[in-house]
This record gives sequence, structure tokens and C-alpha cells, in this order.
Amino acid sequence: MAVPALLPPPFPLTPFVLTCGALKANRWIFFPTFAAMRLIRFGSEAVLARIYGRGVLRLLESDAFQRVIVGFIVIAVLGTLLSAVMLWRSTRQPRLRTA
Repeated sequence: MAVPALLPPPFPLTPFVLTCGALKANRWIFFPTFAAMRLIRFGSEAVLARIYGRGVLRLLESDAFQRVIVGFIVIAVLGTLLSAVMLWRSTRQPRLRTA
């Protein structure tokens, strides 16, 4: 149980917690271990945020980064429109004319 408590999303933690309950894991071992692992995980994230936080914020607020993000948004919108048009064209039924 200790390793899944350390892993970040999207790794599913709930199935491991439910499995420990189903297997009737000793709660006096489970809860302290789970709490310690979560403290290590979030504590290390807090330390990294303290060390690198201002630099990351400067990067996110830079003009170059903003332009890259706008470019990705434009590409995503154009790709969505292209996919929608292609899907619409592929699902249209041709009408049969009878004379």
C-alpha cells in the first residue's frame, strides 16, 4: 500500500485502498503507513514548489509561453473543426433519386 500512496494522478489509488479494506488489512498498520506516504508525497511537492515556484511562475507569465499556448489552442480548435467536418461528411447518407 505504501507505493500507490506515493504515485501521482492519474494512477488510481482508490482500488488499492478498497483492496486493503477487502483483505482486512490491519488498520493500525494501514493508516499510519498511508498517512506517512502521503506526507512524503505532498511534502516533497511543497519543497519543490518552494524551491522552483517563482521560476515556474515567471516562465508561465512570459510572452513567449503565452504565444505558444495560444498557438496550441488555435491548432486544437482547427483540429476539432476539421474532425467534425470529416465526421459529418462520412455519416451523411447519399439520397437516391427515383425517376
